[in-house]
Amino acid sequence: MSRHDFPGGIYPPERKRRSLTAPLRAAPLPAQVVLPLDQHVGKPALPCVAAGERVKVGTVVARKGGLVSANVHASLSGTVREGQPSVGDDRRRRRR
Repeated sequence: MSRHDFPGGIYPPERKRRSLTAPLRAAPLPAQVVLPLDQHVGKPALPCVAAGERVKVGTVVARKGGLVSANVHASLSGTVREGQPSVGDDRRRRRR
């Protein structure tokens, strides 16, 4: 017997009427971006850029810090203000 009593999955209503009538707009870029270096259960990434350094979109700003880790890339072009773990990183580490 099937685990579900409906064939083919669920198809919720799309409700796109309002969005289909509005024109597309460019989203404004934020004035500041915070990139957490501790984004998963593994080791936090290690900053590899210094304060004042200019970065472009896609630049690696932190290198993986261990076997279970990941590089962090710049999501926007700009100038680095700090190259340290953010406040949120510290709180997550203390809870473990």
